[in-house]
Amino acid sequence: MMAHFQYAMQGAISLENVHPYQQEMRGINWCFMHNGNVPKFLNFDSCQNPLLGLTGSIENCTYHLVGDMDPEAVFCAILNALKAEFHTLTTMPVLYQMLQRLCAEIVLGEESQSIVSFPLGCG
Repeated sequence: MMAHFQYAMQGAISLENVHPYQQEMRGINWCFMHNGNVPKFLNFDSCQNPLLGLTGSIENCTYHLVGDMDPEAVFCAILNALKAEFHTLTTMPVLYQMLQRLCAEIVLGEESQSIVSFPLGCG
């Protein structure tokens, strides 16, 4: 079980913006919550979700924002990249390396303004 409590600092106060966010990928539930600030992922609607890794284009995206918060945009981008990279669930060491690469992409060009801290759970 994951719980996340924080003061709303951006986005609408709504059920759609409550984390932890949860999505299903390949029969496994993934959960994500985030503290920090990710300028590259602010103010995007679901059709402009930043793409990471091998995602390629918006047409390849399965996961889209429901709310209007940067944590959900980051979560969707991570899941889309993992889905594009792996056709089955991979090992933890390989997943860890992939997440390191994705985190570098998430802050690329905005390193001094980005604060990224998140638990990601699967299973």
